Amino acid sequence: MVIDADVADPRSFPDRVNPAFDLEIERAAASLASMSVSGADVQDTALTEKMIDAMRTGGGEWLASLLAAAPSAAIARTLQRRMIAAWDEAVADGPAGVAAQLFALPIVIVAGKSSGSAPSLIEAVITEPERVRAILLEHAALAGNRNFALANALASADAIDLPRLPELLSWTHALDSSATQARSVEPAPIALSMEGAVHLRFLVGTALTAPRAPLFAESGVGAWGLPLARELARRSSAFDSRQAEGFRCPLFPGERASDVAAMLGALMRDCRVANVHVLPGVHPDHDPATGLTLLFKAELLEAEPRASLQ
Repeated sequence: MVIDADVADPRSFPDRVNPAFDLEIERAAASLASMSVSGADVQDTALTEKMIDAMRTGGGEWLASLLAAAPSAAIARTLQRRMIAAWDEAVADGPAGVAAQLFALPIVIVAGKSSGSAPSLIEAVITEPERVRAILLEHAALAGNRNFALANALASADAIDLPRLPELLSWTHALDSSATQARSVEPAPIALSMEGAVHLRFLVGTALTAPRAPLFAESGVGAWGLPLARELARRSSAFDSRQAEGFRCPLFPGERASDVAAMLGALMRDCRVANVHVLPGVHPDHDPATGLTLLFKAELLEAEPRASLQ
């Protein structure tokens, strides 16, 4: 199966840069346009230092607004890389000489109600987090690190998004037992329906490491993936093959549409889905004639020329 790299991008970026972020956007553009590594480093260092300052002084909303102000995906990617570098620098610069690294494992949950009388909600609370921790320990999930703890909740993406970075950074620097800083990871309950749906949650934890130690040098899911999935499983439902199910994959500011399409193609291969159609153009969420969610029937697609397939 091959996914055509020329995929239309449905997003629109700001026509004008918010004046509050003129300097940062100019630095990101200058870094991209620089003909030398040293020239790019000057701009990158200035950006990183400004972002570290924002993280240390409660500027999470400023960081989120800066990323939203990016006039292109390329600028957004540069800003994202600087934010990652700023986070790493800020965490490594903790007062104790030992880094408390926060991590978040993405958990994809496919769930639905088996009957009308079945419960309508999964609370997203892990009743026995020590069992989950034992699985990660057994399979050396965090590069062999054994000094880590897990929150007893499955959190939403909002819990670890840019506005919360200053608060999360403060957790990494409060290592002593007398710290009074409240550390709350709220569970994000999952509403269930008869049709079934896909939900993204995060398992959040903290590991004590040497500064800059890579916890996830290997990006793939290791041997811990399957036993972890079994432990976290609460409900699931098989989708009726006669029904059409639609799922959307959001495009974040720094992502290329072609990269996301390639990722989805790889996911289909992993799921043993051999027949995949890619329709050219950008299509609306809803059918303008009926107002219902716009879904394309497989039997109709078979009769049409394939723009990009297999």
